[in-house]
Amino acid sequence: MEIYGIAPDWVARCKEWYAKAAFGVIVMKKTIPGHVFNSFLRINLVHGDKLVRNGICSPEDVNQAMRSLGRSFYAGHGFLMTLILIGGDRGMKGGDELVERIKKDAIFLTLFSGMKQNTPLPDCITRSAARLLGRILEGILPDQALETKQVTEQIERAITEDGKIPIQQALLEKSRQIYELTPMEVDNDPFAMTALMK
Repeated sequence: MEIYGIAPDWVARCKEWYAKAAFGVIVMKKTIPGHVFNSFLRINLVHGDKLVRNGICSPEDVNQAMRSLGRSFYAGHGFLMTLILIGGDRGMKGGDELVERIKKDAIFLTLFSGMKQNTPLPDCITRSAARLLGRILEGILPDQALETKQVTEQIERAITEDGKIPIQQALLEKSRQIYELTPMEVDNDPFAMTALMK
C-alpha cells in the first residue's frame, strides 16, 4: 500500500491501519506517475523490450533473468541488497565498483555510438571525444544515495556478523532460509515458461 498526503496525522493513521491489516506500507514524500511499485515495473518492461529489439537475447531469456532477479531480491531484502548481491565475493565494495564501471561504460558507449552515427569523423577522433565528454558527464551524474549506502552497509555487517562469515556464505544461508519458508520449490516452479507452454 502506497500512501501520499499533505496532512501528517492522516498519513500516520492510514499507515497504522494498513500495517495492522498486514499490508506492506510505503509512505511517499512526493508523487510519481504509477507510484513506486509500478515505476519499477515500467523500467523493467522498457529495458527488457530494448534487449529483445536489439538482438541481445530472446524474450524467454529476459523472462528468466527477471525471475532470477526477483528471487534474488525476495531472498535478500530486495533493493537494499542489490549492491551486495552484484558485488560477488567482495560484497558491497565490489558492487559499488561494478556500478561505477557500468556507469562509465554506458556513458562512453552512448556518446560514441551517437557520434559515430551522426558525424563523419574517423573512429579514433570519435572515441577520444566520447571519452573526454564521458569524464565530464561522470562528474555531473549523481552517485548512489548516501542513505542507501549506509543502510546497505548495516545489512552487510548484520548478515556477515561484522565480517566473521564470508559474504557469499552469508547470502547463500539467507537465501536458503527464505526459500524454506516459501511454498514454491526452487526446481519445481509451476510458473516456469516450460510449464506454462505445455
